[in-house]
Amino acid sequence: MTYLIGDLGGTKTLLALFSEKGEVLCKQRFASRDFPDCESMVDAFLSEIPIHSFPSVALIAVAGPVVVDTLGDSSDITNLSYGIRAHTLKEQFGFSVVRLVNDFCAVAQAVAALAMGVSFPGITLHSLNPSAQPEKGAPLAILGAGTGLGEAIVAFEKESPVILSTEGGHADFAPQDELELSLFRSLLQRFPDHVSVERVVCGSGIVTLYDFLRDEGIVQETESVAREMAQTKDPAQVISAHALKKSDLLCELAFDRFVRLYAAEAGNLALKTLARGGVYLAGGIAAKNVPLFEEGRFLSHFVRKGRFTKLLSSFPIFITLGDDLGLFGAFQAAKSLFASTCEKE
Repeated sequence: MTYLIGDLGGTKTLLALFSEKGEVLCKQRFASRDFPDCESMVDAFLSEIPIHSFPSVALIAVAGPVVVDTLGDSSDITNLSYGIRAHTLKEQFGFSVVRLVNDFCAVAQAVAALAMGVSFPGITLHSLNPSAQPEKGAPLAILGAGTGLGEAIVAFEKESPVILSTEGGHADFAPQDELELSLFRSLLQRFPDHVSVERVVCGSGIVTLYDFLRDEGIVQETESVAREMAQTKDPAQVISAHALKKSDLLCELAFDRFVRLYAAEAGNLALKTLARGGVYLAGGIAAKNVPLFEEGRFLSHFVRKGRFTKLLSSFPIFITLGDDLGLFGAFQAAKSLFASTCEKE
């Protein structure tokens, strides 16, 4: 049996064909916004696969909450304009079973496996707190800033991971100094119903921070950087590139504030879960900008919790490196879900 495994996000989607042993037989990356729906991407992917290799089951990890009803799994993607219906995929492509899981549920599956000593091709961990050692069997906290902010929790029942998917990225943004209070007031004008932490800890949040610091007159904008940002679909990448090169002060300050806010939210999740097993930063932003998280930039704001600073200083923090973490996690979820489902059928 072969598996169609997907990792569908607001910016990119990875689709892959897996063997039963977990080998990636083929893989393709798609720009999510180039397609009107998930079915179109799946059709484009499957059209390149020989008929004898056609997958019999499919599992897609999606960037949004998953609802289960009598028709099967469904999800409306938080940062895309379309939804996914498992029964539609099943009927259109002839799969025997189709399941959806939250994307950070899939990431958490992979992180749990890493914590238990499993290795995945191309996936490595970079420690931001090397003096801290993970406690075996203790909870794990997973965050990932990308198009949005995903969060998940892993607990262990004996040696079996229990994955708790969350929508924690949509919890309230909590300002910590006078500048962030001004930022909050600015965001409140744009989003009067609710200012979530995802508004600032994600790709578009980096641009929001840049615009805020510019408009507050903290640093004057450079004309050349403004032109670069106007000419690209990914202005956050322009900001991070200049921050890495230390070639523009406004970009450096914007990204530094992003790291502070990311660290503060990671510390919140770590406290709520007592994540002595480790705090894992997934998502592309941290992985692509590791130097901007080092030298205490992230750690100092992660532990900034008053009476609980010492406790948080003992928690390991890792950046996950490698593009396919969500895919491998989705495959881990598929093995578990399809084993029980196929037995019933």
